[in-house]
Amino acid sequence: MDKRSFNLLFTLVAASMVVIGTYKMAKKKNHSHNNRVPAAVARINK
Repeated sequence: MDKRSFNLLFTLVAASMVVIGTYKMAKKKNHSHNNRVPAAVARINK
């Protein structure tokens, strides 16, 4: 596996972990973490 596909895979895994973690936090504390989700997603998508 070349370096580019490895980086892509790693980015996908990291992004999914962030999304799952943020979703769990948002479920636990419903309104306090909602403003952090778009910032994290925007940082990943850059």
